[in-house]
Amino acid sequence: MDSPAFLDTIIAWSSTHLAQLEASYERLALQCRGRALRSLATLISSAKREPEIEIACCLVQCALESISGDTRQWFTHLVGANEVMGSVCHKGDATWDISPFSSFEGQWLLRSFAYHDIMAAVAADTRPLLVAGHYWFFGEKEPPDSLFGVGSRLLFLISETSVLNADMIQSHLQEGFIKSAFREMALRLEKELLCWKCDTGDQSEGLVDLAEMYRNAALLHLHRVVRLTFPGSVEFQTKAPSLAHGIIERLRKIPHKSLVESSLLFPLFICGGETRHPDDIEAIRTKMKSIVVSRHLYNYDCALRVLEELWQLRLSNKEVDWRDVLDRRKWKLSIV
Repeated sequence: MDSPAFLDTIIAWSSTHLAQLEASYERLALQCRGRALRSLATLISSAKREPEIEIACCLVQCALESISGDTRQWFTHLVGANEVMGSVCHKGDATWDISPFSSFEGQWLLRSFAYHDIMAAVAADTRPLLVAGHYWFFGEKEPPDSLFGVGSRLLFLISETSVLNADMIQSHLQEGFIKSAFREMALRLEKELLCWKCDTGDQSEGLVDLAEMYRNAALLHLHRVVRLTFPGSVEFQTKAPSLAHGIIERLRKIPHKSLVESSLLFPLFICGGETRHPDDIEAIRTKMKSIVVSRHLYNYDCALRVLEELWQLRLSNKEVDWRDVLDRRKWKLSIV
């Protein structure tokens, strides 16, 4: 291993997984995590910069905290990765130069960062930390990827929806708010999402179903943004039940304990926040509990706790959104 800091980070990751399986290793895991953080701090403060290693360490730390069920620190590491990128890529104004990450490893890091950043923006109802176009796409034709989530274009449209959401929230507070302009942008995004085609060249187990679940979740994300901004609008709202049910139908096709289960949280959470159908709710609950038990991904447990509270409140005929639950808990929820 060329980088001691990255080696320490991987050891921290591994020991954390081990501690989730065997409680007697918890103290060792905490020691390894402390050492990894010290190594990362030393690396970042050194005169010789290694941006790829720095971002890799930040992203592993982000994922480590996330799967442990943390609801705050994981985001700190994501912000750290964003700061590293800005320090080497930001050239002033809105200009970004991503050439320092043009290697195969660098491109993978950009995709991984984009995935974490965009999912964080969805859960927080904000724009992504880094809004710089399709910066992680280098022109290759990408099939759905169980680690990256889905194809690049689909993820970009999810990002654009979060940017639109942030713009609408900000514009509502200003004079001269133009509803028609935002409606046109929402319709354009909906059209692009509906026209997006999954690359079926890769027939790996469950990947096509995963991609279609992401498409439906992206549409639900868009419809939710429009509903919350324009409560009287019914143009998008009537489509939500069929989109949610489509996610559940695809979910039933994914084999138990298949690789893609690790990337199901975004569509399951968004679907759970929109559906009112008892059978769909039970399917989401069952799958999320199963993933916690079999894969020890405790961010699924955190997300399910939010949904359970939401579902319970709705049984009392209270019109609430999952954001209301997160705000009350003061959580930063990871849905990767």
